Amino acid sequence: MRTLIALLLFSAALRADPEYPAMGPDIYDIHADGAQQIDDALVQARAGHKRVLVDFGANWCIWCRRLHATMEGDPGVAAKLRDSFVVVMIDVNRHKGPARNPALIAKYGNPVRFGIPVLIVLDSDGRLLTTEDSGNLEEGDHHSPSKILAFLNQWSFVAPGLAALDRLTAPDVPAFGPSETQVDPPDWTADPALSEAKFPGNGAAQHPMLLIGEGCNKIFIVKDGRIVWTYSTGKGWEYDDAWLLSNGNVLFSRMSYAEEVTPQKAVVWRLDSPKGTEIHTVQPIGLDRVLLVENGLPPRLLVINLRTGATEVDHVMPAPSPTDRGTVHGQFRRIRMTAQGTYLAPLLEMNKVVEFDRNFNQIWSYDIPSPWAAVRLHNGNTLITDERGALTREVSPKGETVWEYRLSEVPPGIPFHGSQSCVRLENGNTILCSRGDKGAGCQLIEVTPDKKLVWAMYDWNDFGPATAIQVLDEPGIPENPGDLQR
Repeated sequence: MRTLIALLLFSAALRADPEYPAMGPDIYDIHADGAQQIDDALVQARAGHKRVLVDFGANWCIWCRRLHATMEGDPGVAAKLRDSFVVVMIDVNRHKGPARNPALIAKYGNPVRFGIPVLIVLDSDGRLLTTEDSGNLEEGDHHSPSKILAFLNQWSFVAPGLAALDRLTAPDVPAFGPSETQVDPPDWTADPALSEAKFPGNGAAQHPMLLIGEGCNKIFIVKDGRIVWTYSTGKGWEYDDAWLLSNGNVLFSRMSYAEEVTPQKAVVWRLDSPKGTEIHTVQPIGLDRVLLVENGLPPRLLVINLRTGATEVDHVMPAPSPTDRGTVHGQFRRIRMTAQGTYLAPLLEMNKVVEFDRNFNQIWSYDIPSPWAAVRLHNGNTLITDERGALTREVSPKGETVWEYRLSEVPPGIPFHGSQSCVRLENGNTILCSRGDKGAGCQLIEVTPDKKLVWAMYDWNDFGPATAIQVLDEPGIPENPGDLQR
């Protein structure tokens, strides 16, 4: 009965007469709690990686209705709003009777001082980013769609990786920096037939990305299929991990050292691995700390403060042998701090993935033959690349397999040889990375949750092996642990 009464009341509210019948149907809800409207919108914005556009206005206001009509009726404006914003219509009245939502108006600095309609933009945490007098968007007796789009483009969410690209392509960025060393000529050969083949997707233009690979000592950053930045580190082995940070710096491991360089290719931090040790994995923890593992006897997990130089965490990690130097190279290829501050460690030669709490108590483990990489997903599951098993598997906290892709499932006609790491995208797709067998196979493939292959990249003329990539248009701040699923 209570449910029926609630439905009847809701239906009655929908049928209520407009506040100003001569103006047409209401576009602002005169009964809504504006603060609650914004709280609800922020939940949606966080889930969808969007921003909140708040329209303060009133049902009697003809310019409010004109702006609303343009925002709903112009295809380009409507699409931009749908893709990038959660829109909230807040009634302020201010005509005949008391103002509505006065506390909310005061909270955001009295934006109606410009008159109405007036727009504000909030980030997904509720911070006020800008206030826009809608008079700036007018053109004659209407609002200009091009002006509205320019405003929305200026204040829409941009993935931090994409935003950082502006710094990498600035005029003061050298093509070859003073700290770089020329790399050896490639030891791979592009297959002419495969180079001309029509594989699914858009080749190197499928995603903006950072790409590294064992056997090619050059970091590539790619946008719209073009290489926009590189960093060369000469001879030797090997790239295994790299990050484009939100400030435009690039952090990477190079087996014999770890380093951070600016967009202008100046070295701002470097750690050489001591004799008998190797560094294959790094992760930024904020912009001022780095997590890494020194493979060695014994291997050590380190957290280093880049500002002070202090080692804040130094912990001995499990190893296949305490004395056999032949086991050092294969100890670790990845270490990740999760969003919860735990450490997720694939033990490559010990055939399991282990999670430790902040005090290095084991809180979870999963047995798998050769875990090269492991990623804690936003859904709480763990995505693991089993190198020798030639598969990528998603497992639940209980160790149940919830998704798996074997390289034997790659469709015929798409050569793909081995995989070491992977990326889970926000849309649910998974990208597998491959060293590509020196030009014999594709470097990257992307598969959907139902295992449809939607992208295969074969480009050995411009790139080398693909041990790992960072997709730059994914939401999330790279240096926030757990934001990116890589």
